[in-house]
Amino acid sequence: MKPKLLLVTLLTLLCAMSARADYPAESYQLDGTRLIKWRGNEQVIDFTSDAKLRQVTEIAPNAFAYKGDIQRIVFPASLRKIGFNAIYECGGLTEIVFAEGLEEIASEAFYRCPQLQTLRLPASVKSIGESFVVNCQGIKNYQLAGANSYYKVVDGVLYNATGTTLIAYPAAAERESFTLPESVTRIGDYAFAYTVTLQSIQLGRKVTEMGRRAFYTSKALAGSISIPGTIRVVADSAFYQCDYLTEVTFEEGIEVIGQDAISHCARIERVSMPSTITKLGEGCFSYMSSLLEFRNHMTTPIQGSMTFYQTLKYKATLYVPAESVETYRVQTTTWNAFKNYLPLEDNSQINPSSYKLEDEGRTLVAWSGSEKDIDMSQDKVLNRVRTIKAFTFLNKEVERIVLPEALETIEEGAFQNCEDLAEVVTNERLRSIGSRAFWNDFALRSFTFPQSIESVASDAFGYCTGLSKFVMASPNEYYQVVDDVLLSADGTRLVCYAALRGESYTVPASVTKIEKDAAAGAVGLVTLTLPEGLKEIGESAFQGSSKLKKVHLPASLESFGPGAFMRCKSLESYSIATGNAHYAVQGNTLYTADLKTLVAYPEAFSSVAIIPEQVTAIAARAFQRNESLMEVILPAKLKELGDYAFYHCTNLRKVIALMPEPVSVDYTGESPFGEINLKLATLVVPIGSANKYKKAAMWSDFGTIMEGDTPVTEGLITMTTTIPVGEKIFFVAFNVDHNPSTIEGVRIEGKDMIVEQPTITIRGDIATLVAAQCHLTQIDVTGAPHLTTLYLQENELTELDLSQSALLESVILAHNKLQTIHWTAMPNLTALFLYDNKLTSVDLKGMSQLTTLHIYNNQIGANAMEQIANALPQRNPEDKANFMAIDTQNANEGNRFEDRFFNITTPKNWTVYDYAGGANEGKGVVYTSIEPQPLTGALRLIVDGTMLQITGASAHQIVRLYDLAGGLLYSGLCSAEGNCTLSLGEYPAGGYIVTVGDHAERIYIAR
Repeated sequence: MKPKLLLVTLLTLLCAMSARADYPAESYQLDGTRLIKWRGNEQVIDFTSDAKLRQVTEIAPNAFAYKGDIQRIVFPASLRKIGFNAIYECGGLTEIVFAEGLEEIASEAFYRCPQLQTLRLPASVKSIGESFVVNCQGIKNYQLAGANSYYKVVDGVLYNATGTTLIAYPAAAERESFTLPESVTRIGDYAFAYTVTLQSIQLGRKVTEMGRRAFYTSKALAGSISIPGTIRVVADSAFYQCDYLTEVTFEEGIEVIGQDAISHCARIERVSMPSTITKLGEGCFSYMSSLLEFRNHMTTPIQGSMTFYQTLKYKATLYVPAESVETYRVQTTTWNAFKNYLPLEDNSQINPSSYKLEDEGRTLVAWSGSEKDIDMSQDKVLNRVRTIKAFTFLNKEVERIVLPEALETIEEGAFQNCEDLAEVVTNERLRSIGSRAFWNDFALRSFTFPQSIESVASDAFGYCTGLSKFVMASPNEYYQVVDDVLLSADGTRLVCYAALRGESYTVPASVTKIEKDAAAGAVGLVTLTLPEGLKEIGESAFQGSSKLKKVHLPASLESFGPGAFMRCKSLESYSIATGNAHYAVQGNTLYTADLKTLVAYPEAFSSVAIIPEQVTAIAARAFQRNESLMEVILPAKLKELGDYAFYHCTNLRKVIALMPEPVSVDYTGESPFGEINLKLATLVVPIGSANKYKKAAMWSDFGTIMEGDTPVTEGLITMTTTIPVGEKIFFVAFNVDHNPSTIEGVRIEGKDMIVEQPTITIRGDIATLVAAQCHLTQIDVTGAPHLTTLYLQENELTELDLSQSALLESVILAHNKLQTIHWTAMPNLTALFLYDNKLTSVDLKGMSQLTTLHIYNNQIGANAMEQIANALPQRNPEDKANFMAIDTQNANEGNRFEDRFFNITTPKNWTVYDYAGGANEGKGVVYTSIEPQPLTGALRLIVDGTMLQITGASAHQIVRLYDLAGGLLYSGLCSAEGNCTLSLGEYPAGGYIVTVGDHAERIYIAR
């Protein structure tokens, strides 16, 4: 009985509660679960207490329009959407309670509800119209009930989740001033409309968009306000009826002032309008009854409709550019009827004669001034510039530049060759940096990209050899900076590399493309690691990376741009990962996978390039600017020479062309042999082909064209030994391709060489010969012109002919009986060991690279020794050049070295010391300066401005320019008359070494 009684009681209570909570059916109108209209006069509406209302999913537009009696609304968990003007003119409403589940609130959903003080939005909300609250002047803060992926609230202000859009500022916030966060780039529609406490606001330089009616009827906003030029369009009614504003400045960069933008602002006295305006909205400056001063920076009047309607212009003065006063004075529409027409004061900080402007002052087209520190942002004329045209500052001596606040575009080469430019201060509007914009700006140390940047040419910072890092001011949708290097935002493209950022760089694994010239002039780069996944290396991408020695290419590489590693003077070899389907490496050289096209030749590999017989094409820029190259052999099957293939190979003196027919030179760019003095070079062609080459374009430019039965002469070395037949001998001979040469006169037994006859013959294109302790009495190397290494120590030679050995780099002839050596110029020779012989003199002429000379224990008298000292080439302290002239502890020493010779060797940075000990052992004086040498004969060197003039040299004498660290910067030849002119314009100020033959002198380039 008791359980039944309890059940009946509960049912009775539930029915009573249900009857009590349900609202009368005539109080509302439903369409399914959509509330169309509230018709009752209830003060509290709790949807959760009504059986039907707690199923409602949508509040229709105007559902609660003009319901002044309502004080509180509680929405159900079923609600998903609140429509436009859903709660409209509810003057008594003080509280709205939202349940979790609400997802969408339409624009102007809550309109003119002045008693609302707080809106606590549910965490479930996904879409909020920008102007969802309008003219609710009692709201002190916005709140979010929990974490939300779409929105956030900071200090009572509602933003989107990323903080880039400010959606709603509480009209009655308990603060008088507000600074827009740096993250904000857009101010939403009605965001600050109807505020009653906000007196001042700082908009900052990050915001780029302002929604309609953003500050509409902000009654407390007072004093002056400056609208930044980053906002291109000031939207309609943006500051409509802001009664207490007194001054408005529209900054340079603003283009459109919308309809009624500052209309009905009764206390505004001063307005400043920039030169960048392209459109005035209807009535934008209307109903301003207190206007006293209007500053218009437009040179040409811009027209509008009802622009100053009901504004008392007759009480105001119009200031315009001085040259436009009369133009404005005679206007009959927009700009008529002002009280006075006066010129704007000259606020320029920089002499206007220093530059030239076009396009109403928006475009800087030329700079002729000598200013070194240029701050355009502080010059009211230059601060309006939006574009710096191509080559505006080319070759200028500017040291620091602050860009205009309105600047958007830096065009091609705008600051190219500004060698002293150390600092560039960017603005918050810069969008585009063009090709070679800062090329060759050696002094630039870092560069900061603003958040606004949208386009950066990959070659913009090429050869900025002092640049150590890039910086990105704020996150950007186009680019990112990782490890001081500029990448695309998605990390797939390497755009710009800082040339001096460090010795080692590993390209990120995300990179699939390295852009054209991205790392041009990367002088600090020693070690480069390319990732698997990299597909493309752009044209000239790493050109001028002068310390890079090896390049290993990944298997994923599909495209290798022309000249990608040209001018890498230390580059010895290419290699490639197994499995690459597009390229192959043979003999340190890069080819296409079928080995038919030579793609790239490493500059430091060999001065003689023998191109394999299967090659049919040499790619564009394959050898470009290889100044080490002296000779090249072109194969018989060659059909194509790419643009710039051998361009600026200034030391190329011999080309052996095995092709019976000259290759056509129907190139689209520069000649394959451009910038080479071909009149000084010899072209060897097959028998019967000379006339064809003499008539062919480009080939006919060679100074000497000759035929040969065997175009590539087989190398031949003969030598005579006193080792008996049948005894062992050991020597090594390698061809230029590193394969063993053919040897006659010995037989091989296991690992041993056995003498079969006294005269031994070595055949092949021989590059290396090591024949020490072979008891040689005679050797002929004149038939091996490609020798680079010759070691013949501890033999019995008395005479040696090296007149045909111009390519020698290292020579050891110690411990022989040599009395005579016939020399030729050896421009590559670095080490020469001649000690323990019977020499009375040594001719060092033409040995400009020599750093080691050992000649002790010979018969060289004081006069001959002085001649040797004078012939030593100029060196740097870093070269550690050493000269062993005598052995003071050897009684048989026949050389004479006098202390006065130190006055010759020390300024040239040669260390002179004894071999076996004595007073001078290891004591060579190290000079840190390079003293000018007295000129001999007719040779003269004159630095005149940016040119070096050389006269009186020998015919075709080699001229080289070095930096003080010994780095080769230029190599070329004098004319047949012994004259040479070298442009110094591309080199920064400082000290340099010039060598003319074996004469060296220090010069100083001033700027």
